Amino acid sequence: MQRFILHENLKKFRACLGADVADTERSYLLQQIRSIQRELALLNAAALGVQRYPIEFGALSSCDRSLFQRLTETSTQPTMIIDPRAGMRILDVNDAHTAITYTERSRVAGERLFDVFPDNPDLEDATGVAGLFDSIRIAAQGRRQHAMKAQRYDLRGSDGRFLERYWQTVSVPILNDEAQLVCILHQARDVTETVGTAGFVGH
Repeated sequence: MQRFILHENLKKFRACLGADVADTERSYLLQQIRSIQRELALLNAAALGVQRYPIEFGALSSCDRSLFQRLTETSTQPTMIIDPRAGMRILDVNDAHTAITYTERSRVAGERLFDVFPDNPDLEDATGVAGLFDSIRIAAQGRRQHAMKAQRYDLRGSDGRFLERYWQTVSVPILNDEAQLVCILHQARDVTETVGTAGFVGH
């Protein structure tokens, strides 16, 4: 029911975005749309992952720990391995990833992606969670990598406070020998220094 209500509100707010809408009202509507998109992404991630789309999943046992290690350790880029099914859990990360995200490998492996990396609660129009969920969905559904342009996705620092960050990311579907999806390889590059001063770029 909650998902249905959110979808209906999303359609209503989008329908109000006409050309004759005042700037203040447009800003409000866009803020509401982004908030609904974030809530939907969190609901879908927790309850469905990307499984509501026509995707054939392989058994995770075929994507064993040694494969995770090969995928992460052979890359110098910050890398996560994500289970795109219900819960959207982090299966593994490499040291390059923990170094820029103020996390520890042993503490994030097995945790839900958006519990570890939530949106900044002080940023009302945050699009990080919704954007990342959509990128993973597109990669999984299309069985091809999906790259995002610079995206603001604030990061919780070691003291618990959120830091303004911008990222360029790519999500890559990992398939087994039967061409079934088993996990998503996600890489992120911090572009805050080059993008942050120029403003938000979106995805």
